[in-house]
Amino acid sequence: MNNKLAGKSDTSHNHNNQYYVKSEVDTKLNGKSNTNHNHAWSGITGKPTTFIPSSHNHNDLYFTEEEINKMLHLSGGNISFVNDADAFKVFMQTSDAKFVLYFELNKQENVIKINRVMNGVWGTPKKIYP
Repeated sequence: MNNKLAGKSDTSHNHNNQYYVKSEVDTKLNGKSNTNHNHAWSGITGKPTTFIPSSHNHNDLYFTEEEINKMLHLSGGNISFVNDADAFKVFMQTSDAKFVLYFELNKQENVIKINRVMNGVWGTPKKIYP
């Protein structure tokens, strides 16, 4: 009999301190809103008084229209593709190589990066996905 009882828990133990009991879950849920509730616009606090909330620009994040137009009109430039073990790369450049647009699907890091050269100077690579 002692062998059968060895390793068994005492009859006085419980798991209540490890789990929520129904009354605790009900109490917590009673303090929450239903998923289909609504708020009046006037009842929302902390919202900006104007939209767009502050002056800003995205020029550092995206290519300008002028840059894209220049790439679309390659002026005798070229597009080249490189597919190696690390990445699939696309280079688009003007004939004078003053503007180069570079996309990279990096197979090792599983990201898409973009970069550009303006007047011979490389920009900072930007990860655009994910």
